[in-house]
Amino acid sequence: MQKRIITIVLLFVFGMFSSLYGAYHHMDEQDSPKFQQAYPELIGTKLDDCALCHSGGEYEKNPGKFVTVGSCQWCHMTYGYDGNGDISETMNPYGNDYLAAGRSVSAFFAIESPDSDNDTYSNKEELDAVSYPGNPDDDPSKVPAPRIVYTLSELEELPVHTQFLLMNTSRGGTDGNDYYTEYQGVTLETLLAEAGMLSQAESISVFAPDGWSQTFDLESGGENYYVSGEYPQATYYYDPEADAVNGGWVDYSSPGCQGREHGQAIINEEGLECMLAYMRDGVYLDIGALDAQNRLVGEGPYRVVPPQKKPGPPDQLATSPDQDVIWPYDGDELETDHNAGNSPRTSTAIRIEPLPEGTTDFNWNEGGWTYADNSEIIIYGALRNGAVEGVVTDAVNGQPIEKARITTDRGGYTTLTDVDGVYNLSGVVCGQDKATYTLTVSANGYSSQSQDLEVAHEETVVADFALSTGTDNATTCPVEAVADQDTITLFRLFRDRVLKKTLQGKTYRILYYEFAPEITQKIVSSPALRAQAAGTLTSFAATVARLTAGGKATITAGHIQKIRELFVTLKKDASPGLLQVLKRLERDLDNKTILKVFNVCLEQ
Repeated sequence: MQKRIITIVLLFVFGMFSSLYGAYHHMDEQDSPKFQQAYPELIGTKLDDCALCHSGGEYEKNPGKFVTVGSCQWCHMTYGYDGNGDISETMNPYGNDYLAAGRSVSAFFAIESPDSDNDTYSNKEELDAVSYPGNPDDDPSKVPAPRIVYTLSELEELPVHTQFLLMNTSRGGTDGNDYYTEYQGVTLETLLAEAGMLSQAESISVFAPDGWSQTFDLESGGENYYVSGEYPQATYYYDPEADAVNGGWVDYSSPGCQGREHGQAIINEEGLECMLAYMRDGVYLDIGALDAQNRLVGEGPYRVVPPQKKPGPPDQLATSPDQDVIWPYDGDELETDHNAGNSPRTSTAIRIEPLPEGTTDFNWNEGGWTYADNSEIIIYGALRNGAVEGVVTDAVNGQPIEKARITTDRGGYTTLTDVDGVYNLSGVVCGQDKATYTLTVSANGYSSQSQDLEVAHEETVVADFALSTGTDNATTCPVEAVADQDTITLFRLFRDRVLKKTLQGKTYRILYYEFAPEITQKIVSSPALRAQAAGTLTSFAATVARLTAGGKATITAGHIQKIRELFVTLKKDASPGLLQVLKRLERDLDNKTILKVFNVCLEQ
């Protein structure tokens, strides 16, 4: 209960305010705020990321075998978590030019004319086109493959699939053992059909941000695990010798193991299918992250889980010297296959083969970590898709509006208008038939405007906008009306140094980011709510300060009551999604489970 309460407070109290100031910060990183100040219209785009100035690299894993990693992983390997390495080794050409120009807001403007990555486009041309100015493989001429981004709440709206199965490893994996467990999520067959996979699709590849990938066939019969159709029914295997409690190699601690007997058929009413899981034994998957040794720890927010093709016993680990056991290691997979090693942890991208001709691939080495942190997954490639294009002008004088920002309510599509006010969103996925999107255009000094539209396969929708002057899109942040800078900094440190490192903290953090725009709008438009939220924030400042410093803290029934009162206010005129989340958080306030993660106790 203590852990959940603090998490809720941080996400839905601190989160509201820090988002107004700017949500993207990492390890006290000081350059992203400067970039956001220089180019406010690019906040939240793919350029608002480490990969803007940093690049990946490669290392020799085994003699003669080199592994390529993205900028985050490369930075951790070379610069280090302690910051004792050489940061210049991680910089791309644009980052080096920014550093040489003085590492300031004005430095970004000073390097607009050069072409840092020598791809024939100036840095300004690339920024205007939302392409990386430090990556020669990404330029304004590239057409991204059709794609769609799914959030956790969107996935939870799809038909839920639950299955109990054996996760059979070769070497123990991060869990250290083979294990039985129950996963919950959506079948890949359902998800890909909902996204609008083309009939000519051949296979899929699933990527994790640490560089791991796995290929799946669409149908059974090949060597790979497959997407469509059921897998063979499995049998439950138990022996005291294998039980990890007795020093064995199988974890039987899952609640789903209770009441099962050796040799009993495992019955899953919905059958065994390859699935995208987001929960394990009733708990959201721990979001993957790189540890101090640069290894991926955790399996979420999503994991593609194929059942065994050849259901058999959980065999001894390949690394164990003791193979004189009831189920020795089956390296040739004659009786049992090792499905766990073919289940990509922290799955953040699914590529449907083949990519449409003339489109570019998704750089999962770079973008994957952002999707993982936000509990999103991108599906791209052979998908039914259309396009949206139009012109944005001033409603009074008819002049084009440059750098107006166009976004959709779902799917993750965003772009900017050019100097003529023209925009184009290509590769907008339309599902099995047509898809409805709400397109919103915003520009500094103008009131935003939205249109609902339908996108069909191989069709282009024209949506023009004439904006009136207004203040709802002013770039000045209203955070000063909520808290002082010291308080905002304090809560941001708690988020990055404490909250972000825990499973439940990450889960609630994801939900907050998903609904941050709606929460922010509520606060900005209601002085009473802004005052109430500010008071709640202030009441937790001392507690958060102690926890951030590594100390212990106590919260009272009064603290909990403040949260409840804030939730009551937020629920007024809330969207169905936000209302559902707030109700979930209220239930968590009544959860008596003691989660001793933070040094927090509830005053009786």
